[in-house]
Amino acid sequence: MRIRFASVSLVMVFAAHSAYGDSSRPPDPSVTTEEPGPVVAGSASADPATPRKERLFRFGGGFLMTGGIVATEKPSSGDPAGLYPGYFGSKSGVGVSLEGRVFGALGLQVDILRVSEDATAEINRVKNHLEQTALHVPVYAKGILPFGPVRPFVGFGPEFVFGVTENYTLLGGMLGVEGYIPIKSVVLLIPFGLRYAYNVGMGSTLQDRSETFFGQQTPRPNFQHNAGLTLGVSLLY
Repeated sequence: MRIRFASVSLVMVFAAHSAYGDSSRPPDPSVTTEEPGPVVAGSASADPATPRKERLFRFGGGFLMTGGIVATEKPSSGDPAGLYPGYFGSKSGVGVSLEGRVFGALGLQVDILRVSEDATAEINRVKNHLEQTALHVPVYAKGILPFGPVRPFVGFGPEFVFGVTENYTLLGGMLGVEGYIPIKSVVLLIPFGLRYAYNVGMGSTLQDRSETFFGQQTPRPNFQHNAGLTLGVSLLY
């Protein structure tokens, strides 16, 4: 009986050792018995993106196209025979645009545009052309609404015209909107605007608006009204 009891005891010890392992053996570091702790919401993700801060100063440039109309009214006096009925026509041009901004809200824009202008007038049933190619340099102080991907802007300032025969100055303004697309450290601008400029130095008489060559009155190629649309693309750094 004692021998049989001892055998049964050894079998039970062996079975327990096989089921639960040897407690004297060091634990396997690859195995853990700890239960995962509570997951804190948002602890594994980045913080929500904060609004991009506008730089104190940005500067850049790009290309600009323009197209529109030019016109000069008939003189108020000095033309009793009606030899100067006034001119009306079109313009088109292309060039570069340079701009600096402070806080994205205030800016100074300088354009350098090569503009072709062609206007006509009918005198004694004959169409007369008044045309020239001139360099237009508008210098506009700007105000921009610095919020959102589409930003309205306004501008005002002088526009210097350097023609083939003479130079003159327009006083004008612009109104428009721009696509504002941040790309890393730069900003892509796509401005679209409406402009109008007036020739502040043009008089109202025939003598003010014409020149005399060999005893004949010839209209001066400096238009009184200058209006059009602009479309461009620029990068601000």
